[in-house]
Amino acid sequence: SSDLHEIEAYKIKSSGQSFQVGPLTYYWADLGSEGNSFEISPSGQAILTIRMLAENSGSSDNVAMMCTGPAVCNYDVWNGEKAFKYSGMDFTNGQIVLKSGESAIFNMLFGPNIGYGGTQFIYDSSKDYVFRISEPYGSASIPLNLG
Repeated sequence: SSDLHEIEAYKIKSSGQSFQVGPLTYYWADLGSEGNSFEISPSGQAILTIRMLAENSGSSDNVAMMCTGPAVCNYDVWNGEKAFKYSGMDFTNGQIVLKSGESAIFNMLFGPNIGYGGTQFIYDSSKDYVFRISEPYGSASIPLNLG
């Protein structure tokens, strides 16, 4: 329901950092907050889950966030050398469209390679990882502090 969304959105906004990307403001509440975690599975696979809020705070037009498949997605994780593509996400039909004043919460999982141009998520403690947004309307690199 929209009430539940408003409560979740408020939680993320009040505990998170904001990142301005063109007309959208992205909020991230850091690892350890609900929906955000990093672990190494018993088999050695690094698994990162990211839950983020995006809000159309700056445009009277609809703004589309695009992610149609691992190979064609404006969101990834970068460690300064390599881009890691998602293993799972909840962009319905490859995009989330936000009307003016609207917000949406989205989830992305980085882990095993699911194919379709994907990658396996690999953790190297000597590198710094960022969640990268590269939309036509703007970009940001959000520090993940996995170490």
